[in-house]
Amino acid sequence: MKYFVLIALINFGIGNLNAQSDTAFLKVLEARIKEIQPEYTVNYSDLPFDDFEQIFPNEKLRLRFTDGQKEYIHLTNNEKSKIISKLKSALKLRLPDSLLNNSKRFLRDSIADHVEKLNKQVSDSIAKQRNLNYSIYVRRYWSFSFSLPIYLRNKTVMVFYYSYYDTSSGMSWLEVRMKSGAKWTRAGGMFLAAW
Repeated sequence: MKYFVLIALINFGIGNLNAQSDTAFLKVLEARIKEIQPEYTVNYSDLPFDDFEQIFPNEKLRLRFTDGQKEYIHLTNNEKSKIISKLKSALKLRLPDSLLNNSKRFLRDSIADHVEKLNKQVSDSIAKQRNLNYSIYVRRYWSFSFSLPIYLRNKTVMVFYYSYYDTSSGMSWLEVRMKSGAKWTRAGGMFLAAW
């Protein structure tokens, strides 16, 4: 019996864990996603993409969180190392389904194809309504990928990764928010990639 419990605990620890989040972060994330995709179901991947690992080849990389041209928030080397470490850990934590209002989780490797089909259906529908012999690709849906928040400075600074994309293009960011009373205000971000 001891060995059975031990094996179960090891499998739980090694396998893909389910990540949990908090309501403050979910409000921030939903607001950010609404800026990108104001309506429709939010389709997100179960695991964040690892594109940030290309940006962080080692722990000593300078992370500069800017708002425009100037550095808006300065993080210590320990805080930067913590961000990189937590982001790498996030690659093993599966996000729960229906994490956000009106949302659906997909496997990371299948979400872009699903969203492309949704956008093609919209394009074909518009072409049919207008009696066209062709359809123009309409982007109404995006695929989203994000990490759970990384809190710093006694939970007064929140950092999280997010990206949005379809099969032809996308962008990814690290965003920093600072707590101001009960609100989390944007304190800068770091553009990671576009494709």
